Amino acid sequence: MIGTAAHEKRVQLEPDPSPNPLADLDALMGVTHGPVPGIAGSDQAATTRTLMIDAVRQDGRFIGGAAPYGYRLVHDRQHHNPGKAIRGQRRAHLEPDRDQAPILQEIFHRILAGDGHTTLINHLTQRAAPPPIRRGSAGWTVKAISAILDNPRCTGYEFWHPYSARRHPCLPPEAYQILVRSDRPAHPALVAIQDFLTVATMRDHPVRPRPSRTSLAEPILLHRISCAICGRTMSVSSKDGRVRYRCRATPGDPAAGHRSSVYVAESRVLAATAPWLRQQSETCPSWAEDRLALHAMIDAVNLRITYDHGTDSIHATTGIGRQMAFRLTRD
Repeated sequence: MIGTAAHEKRVQLEPDPSPNPLADLDALMGVTHGPVPGIAGSDQAATTRTLMIDAVRQDGRFIGGAAPYGYRLVHDRQHHNPGKAIRGQRRAHLEPDRDQAPILQEIFHRILAGDGHTTLINHLTQRAAPPPIRRGSAGWTVKAISAILDNPRCTGYEFWHPYSARRHPCLPPEAYQILVRSDRPAHPALVAIQDFLTVATMRDHPVRPRPSRTSLAEPILLHRISCAICGRTMSVSSKDGRVRYRCRATPGDPAAGHRSSVYVAESRVLAATAPWLRQQSETCPSWAEDRLALHAMIDAVNLRITYDHGTDSIHATTGIGRQMAFRLTRD
């Protein structure tokens, strides 16, 4: 009955086939057409960035970075730079990976069939499917699945962000939203554009909507606390209206000594770290008095926390290299 309900929900949410699905994909991703406004940098840097944008749009050129999941880099094309071509350097492009491409397609097919992220993670872990390499030993996680489903390059077109917050931290927020796309397919497609759009629609309207969490306080350490045993980022949980962070082991988890679920209350972590943060800044508020101000303070110092369930302790670091270890106390 659950599978039937999921199928009916998918039928209701699946968009009607568009005469121009590529235009719908551009609207979904926010692709910038025409001249890119406000190219930042010196005249030479702006000219170079404009040429790179044209190379992506007109030639579908792979600019750089790691290959997305499902693909591998192949260096077998003539280099566009004559000097590098003379030295024997070859230009890279994307080709489907023999091991990862079928798994990527299976992920989309199972999502289209109504499977949730947890079901999919358990299935991929049990069959020992190779996870994204950049995820390290974390294996298959919700974040890894979401990154695959969010990447439109599996449709065969090349996409490129001219700017990133990591490399250009001083640009206005709208600069990070610029995305350009190749005019023609640049590599073999693993997923049809219409299927990509359908999955995006289903994720915006899940089959089983999450219950309301109006009584749950805003998590202050979201995406900032990780498990010391497996290295995964801990997810937000709740109990009696209190914020907790959880790391749940998946079947076949390689981390030895990992319990099925590891929990730590946010109040315990903040009670230990807030006094230390107050030493770093006199303006640091009490976690119990002003959660919003403390949240801003934690963002400003780029606080990162690792929780060790075995010793019931945490290790905290800031963006400027300061670090401290704390033994937690009971509430």
